[in-house]
Amino acid sequence: MERINNEIAFDLFRKWTKNATLDYPNNDFTIIDETILVNDLKDTLNSSLRCLVEEEKNEKRKILGYDFGFIIGFIQGNLNKHWFNEYIIKRTDLY
Repeated sequence: MERINNEIAFDLFRKWTKNATLDYPNNDFTIIDETILVNDLKDTLNSSLRCLVEEEKNEKRKILGYDFGFIIGFIQGNLNKHWFNEYIIKRTDLY
């Protein structure tokens, strides 16, 4: 299971950096400690599950596929925001 998490985290980051490089071609997205990416994914997945089971989502969860779509969208949005902050914003002179 750990190997699967590693592969998923690395694959997601590779796809994210491919897109981020289009807008920030001069940025270096090299990762020194890859366990950070795995922890980012685990934290985001745990957060998505906590948010999904909140009471106000009970009605929407009756819709077929809502749970899956919510988790995928949450992971995408959360990792994008987190990685943008970590690997783009924090590396600027203004930060």
